Amino acid sequence: MPKKVIRICSEENFKKELEKIYDEMRRQNVPEEDIKKYFFIVTKNMRFFNIFDYIIIFSSVIMIFLCMLSYFESVSWYSSALGRIYLIKLLPIYDWTHLKNKPCLIERTEMSPIASDFECGSCENIQRLDVYDYLDEDDLEERYINLDIPVIITKSLEHWPKDSDFLDIAIRENSFFFSYPCRFSGNVHKGHGNVGEILDKVKHFNQFYIHFQNCNLEAMRIFRKYTFRPAVIPRTYSPTTYNWLLWNKDYNTTNYKPIQLIEKLTAFGQVFGSTHVKLVPRKNCKTLCPTLNIKLFAHELLVFTSLWDLEYKPTESGENMAIVMEIKS
Repeated sequence: MPKKVIRICSEENFKKELEKIYDEMRRQNVPEEDIKKYFFIVTKNMRFFNIFDYIIIFSSVIMIFLCMLSYFESVSWYSSALGRIYLIKLLPIYDWTHLKNKPCLIERTEMSPIASDFECGSCENIQRLDVYDYLDEDDLEERYINLDIPVIITKSLEHWPKDSDFLDIAIRENSFFFSYPCRFSGNVHKGHGNVGEILDKVKHFNQFYIHFQNCNLEAMRIFRKYTFRPAVIPRTYSPTTYNWLLWNKDYNTTNYKPIQLIEKLTAFGQVFGSTHVKLVPRKNCKTLCPTLNIKLFAHELLVFTSLWDLEYKPTESGENMAIVMEIKS
């Protein structure tokens, strides 16, 4: 009997082909036992796709596609920002804030040692910070950013606001007013209020401090209209990823307040007043490099890298405001 070549396009077509073969074999008077043996050999290893199989294949393709997209910086940044927004929206349903400072959600009995991430040779001999009126962006990158050395520039924020009035303009936009800040700390509000509520409460206090991170995409965009990226920051660095507002008035404390930064480069801009800043070396450099104590004045810009942790203390008298910009390399 001649061999037949069967091209299977689907389960339905496959069954139709088998029916044709069966009818042909019956016409040729092939014994029933031989027909059964033939069909057993043909079908014993056949496995048809069902809906569950297609769901698995489709899900796998989507996951692979998303993983490939995550390698693009802009997609990764937007995914991270959307994740933060989702977590903020989740707060009224589930308070996850007690988990935010934990390194992992599931505790491990043994922790592997943390590798030394930083070269400390460039920071161990810092005695004071260099201060410039202006600095070329190439010099900033080569002499300071690449070597993890902080630097102060005094005349790069001349076009920034000179008082807090810009906030009154910003909160007129609903997307800024109703945005929820991340990592809020202050003495004027408890719980999870939006930016508009927090800034409104400030007006009722003679002595206050607040700081928070803008992590809502639209709120960050609005904020950047007034405290835009300084021209001295190298163009090889991406736009500001996150920005922070630090605002206080006549708040006398001896405690430094930590700001939890995550990006490679940070620009600390003093809008008005002054701020006591402390840069603490991180990880393996903590015992090798000195802690740097700095006082920034109006329109001064402090640029430093992720080798340093940032802490600040409100100036005990007067009104003071600073903006912290996290910039991704």
